[in-house]
Amino acid sequence: MTLEGGTARRSTALRSGSRSDYLPGPQIPGDYQHRALHHGPAVQRFWHRNKLAALRRLLPLATADTVLEVGCGSGNLTFQAGESARLAIGLDASAQAVRFCDSTAGGTRCAFAVSAGASIPLADDSVDAAILVEVIEHLWEPARVLAELRRVLRPDGRLLVTTPNYAFPSLWPLLEWVTDRSGLAAAMAGEQHVQRLDPVSLSRLLSENGLEPERVGSLYRWSPFVALLDERAADAMALREIESGGLSGALAFAVARPVD
Repeated sequence: MTLEGGTARRSTALRSGSRSDYLPGPQIPGDYQHRALHHGPAVQRFWHRNKLAALRRLLPLATADTVLEVGCGSGNLTFQAGESARLAIGLDASAQAVRFCDSTAGGTRCAFAVSAGASIPLADDSVDAAILVEVIEHLWEPARVLAELRRVLRPDGRLLVTTPNYAFPSLWPLLEWVTDRSGLAAAMAGEQHVQRLDPVSLSRLLSENGLEPERVGSLYRWSPFVALLDERAADAMALREIESGGLSGALAFAVARPVD
């Protein structure tokens, strides 16, 4: 990777990877997450905005860090990481998403490439922090991607993973049902989501693949519903949900470190 004039440029070392580990579901527009964050309905804006807040709270970054996001979509999290880190790299299986990210990356410390994460185009022990946010549920073989993330993480690196929480009393199944029928997003149940996880099974999956969870929790218990009435109050509630340590939110998360 090289930095030219403060802008990250893709080198030949950042090559494309396989798409084979993703479910061939509906084609999602490359700018989907960007539009959802800035122009979506209140609850959709809230959901994407507070993923940025969760990243700041759960995965603090240093100015010398190299950060990797697998499944970056239109780059919301990668671009935020690039504001703090030396370099933020976003990979996505969608060439359309990567083209959108490239078109908006000018003047940032971010670089993007097409890769599904099963073969990450980076050297061993080259990444300080990694992000896998609302991606693992789309993977037929999540162990392959987790093995690659473990390989590229430095021994003192950290990985942030989030995924829908399907365990009762999480309200995710209800939210998924409503979203699928409202058309706010591409159909998820039976279309995109092939892994149905919760905080316990997510922790177990990470541990089985050489990534030891240091912190496990959830967010979006009641805050998405509050966002219908008061977005500022919902934002404050979402932060409290992260800090509470509760496991009943709609989105499970884990922060993990590589182990031998």
